[in-house]
Amino acid sequence: MKGFKCRGWSPDLKTWVYGAYYEHCTCAVCFSNEDKPEYHQTKIVFEQIQDWNFPYRTLVADVIPESVGAFTGCRLDGVEVYEGDVIVYDVGGDLQFYGLVKYGRYYDNHMGFYIDWHKKCLLKNEILYWMEYPNGHVYEKVKIVGNIYENPKLEEKVYG
Repeated sequence: MKGFKCRGWSPDLKTWVYGAYYEHCTCAVCFSNEDKPEYHQTKIVFEQIQDWNFPYRTLVADVIPESVGAFTGCRLDGVEVYEGDVIVYDVGGDLQFYGLVKYGRYYDNHMGFYIDWHKKCLLKNEILYWMEYPNGHVYEKVKIVGNIYENPKLEEKVYG
């Protein structure tokens, strides 16, 4: 089975780590039957190169749960797009539309990654509509401007 790539902010490393999401339970709740949120730690498992001709080493980093976002499988200008990223569509002049990359149900019967655009606009929600195509086509007016974890004020631009 292929794993899903995620990213999360590691306060210990003071950087984003990219790898597999892992929720570690620190208590044997099967004996106590008291599963509590404080028993769970959010981690990202990732590989790091040591030096040339040495094997990669596998590391585990504690990450802030609210910062974890899954990789959408899409790229914009060669940059990977993750859940929680904020996208801007610059129409021209002073007209810009901001959208938040999310995962879940949208429209009546669609499920997956989508862009939750500002409520006042009627832009397509399908994330693939806005991303790079294998033939190299990309919407030049669409950019990633950050994410809601590093810059919470961007969420105000989306829903403001």
